[in-house]
Amino acid sequence: MLALSYEVVEMWTLPYQRIVSPLPARTHLNSRPYILIVSTARGAATSVLARSTQIEGYPTDLDQAILDANAYPPNTMSSSNRPRITLLATAACLFIFVTLWRHVPAPPTTQQEAAAEQQAAAEIVPNVAMKAEKAAKDVFSHIYETNYWGGEKDRGELNSGPGSHDEKVVAPYVEAVRKWIEKKYEDKNVHALDLGCGDFNVGRQIRNVTTNYTGADVVPIVIEHNKKEFGDAKTDFQVVDMIEDPLPKADVVFIRQVLQHLSNGQIAKVLPKLRQFQWAVISEHLPHTDDFTPNRDIETGQVRFMFGSGTDLTAEPFNMRYTKKEVVLEVIDGNGRIRTTAYYFAQ
Repeated sequence: MLALSYEVVEMWTLPYQRIVSPLPARTHLNSRPYILIVSTARGAATSVLARSTQIEGYPTDLDQAILDANAYPPNTMSSSNRPRITLLATAACLFIFVTLWRHVPAPPTTQQEAAAEQQAAAEIVPNVAMKAEKAAKDVFSHIYETNYWGGEKDRGELNSGPGSHDEKVVAPYVEAVRKWIEKKYEDKNVHALDLGCGDFNVGRQIRNVTTNYTGADVVPIVIEHNKKEFGDAKTDFQVVDMIEDPLPKADVVFIRQVLQHLSNGQIAKVLPKLRQFQWAVISEHLPHTDDFTPNRDIETGQVRFMFGSGTDLTAEPFNMRYTKKEVVLEVIDGNGRIRTTAYYFAQ
């Protein structure tokens, strides 16, 4: 059997002295590939060492051999066998190392790590958003029922998340939209539709500059709550699935950070319906710069922004046609921006 000299064992199996040194460039010390390489190399070396009965005085335990290096100096091996055994042992360890090394992935770059973190953060509804065409009602009902976006479940609170409650985002939006409505409809003779109205924290601050205001959402418990809290002669609420249902009539439709949660297939079903309105005022969460890849397809409930993308209705695959458009507002929000754009459709 092949005998393995101590210095060869030390060279190829001591993780912190030999194997680790080339590894950091390609993998992490606590990664599974690293553990696989080291454990396999150590196991092979130990097995070989255990069978080296012709080396008198050497221990059969690899770790003990390493610890007792001074007690078992390398010169105890006969000079005639030393070169041949060393060469064979080195070749065997090299074979093991190279074979396993091919399967070690390169460590993630800073961008890759960021993308991985974004993807983890993008799992808005674990175990629910499993398919791109998952019913929006199921996904968003789950969000509200579990208070995933905030609110105290024990107190029966409904919360549409920071996009509807962060004053740094909400206050500028309310101010800009109120001014926009007053400019476009000076006599206030306007019926507004709020698609995806959520808990109505934003809509309630806009409705008084309109003649009539309809809040629509796919989640029944949200609509029931809003009817009790905010319903009046000029404000009504309806359960509407914007993807599958006909949309209520209105002059202008507001869709604030809703399409960013829908798959491309679902958005494609919504867009033709928007042409029934004079204006569609749409807000989307986008990356800081305009050089992002738009309209990455996602599963219902996720957010394109978390994948370094954003919803651009004028780009592929939507190519939405409109008569004119204008940017109403753009607000910096964390690592991105929330842009509100008004699209006009000639009637």
